[in-house]
Amino acid sequence: MKKVLFLVLMGSSIALTSFSYSQKLNDSGPTPQPHPRQVIMTQEKFSEEGGDNSLSLNEVSAKAMRGFLRNHKDVTDVKWFRTPNGMTAAIFTSNGIRMFEYYDKNGDFEYSLHYYKEDKLPRDVRHVVRSRFYDFSIYQVTEVKRNNKIAYVIKLEDKAIWKTIKVVDGEIEEIDELIKR
Repeated sequence: MKKVLFLVLMGSSIALTSFSYSQKLNDSGPTPQPHPRQVIMTQEKFSEEGGDNSLSLNEVSAKAMRGFLRNHKDVTDVKWFRTPNGMTAAIFTSNGIRMFEYYDKNGDFEYSLHYYKEDKLPRDVRHVVRSRFYDFSIYQVTEVKRNNKIAYVIKLEDKAIWKTIKVVDGEIEEIDELIKR
């Protein structure tokens, strides 16, 4: 019965939303949704918009909260936010690593982003990068965890070039290269 009531309420809210879009005179329709890669908010974006998007603990899904607490027992400085696409994000620092964890609308874990320097990079990944880019220094690592896979997006630089590479399962892919002036 609860599921039926929920579906009826959801259907009516979708119908009302569609109706409200069709009644606007100068509107060409709903605003296009950003590509999923565009909704990853950076640390700076969360800082700027923290007041608008921050959530109190009772607004966080119980399922997301349980999953978070199961994996991060000792974290005390967590802040919860709502992203533009409706996901819930937990932002915190653990062992000197700035972490963002994203949960979908049902409270299921989607992915996490960990930001750190070279000294926190796993040895095997560092070895793969250093053996190919030995003249470059590593100045930022973003570790992305999703669907039980880990990808490392690594920012490198030497005297003349900045590079961005991605390392997944020991395989390196160059993403971007900029020449310094």
